[in-house]
Amino acid sequence: ANAVRDARNDAMNTALPEQRLAKIFAAMSAKDAAKVMEQMPDADVRSILAMMNDRTAAAVLSQFSATRAAAITKGALPSGGGKP
Repeated sequence: ANAVRDARNDAMNTALPEQRLAKIFAAMSAKDAAKVMEQMPDADVRSILAMMNDRTAAAVLSQFSATRAAAITKGALPSGGGKP
């Protein structure tokens, strides 16, 4: 509860709404954050995950279905998906 309250307070002092959301989602359990993000468009999820540290983003991403996680990460790759 203290971690969530602290994250909320930090988030309130953050300028960009995406950064604020990223801090709030990072304070949640990965399972709960993914449950909410499941309802969001891939581009929004990518933006939020990009603002989290790698470990937290990976924990949240692992809660999505493999198909959804692939769609989210595919959009984050340069055009061509890194294929030779």
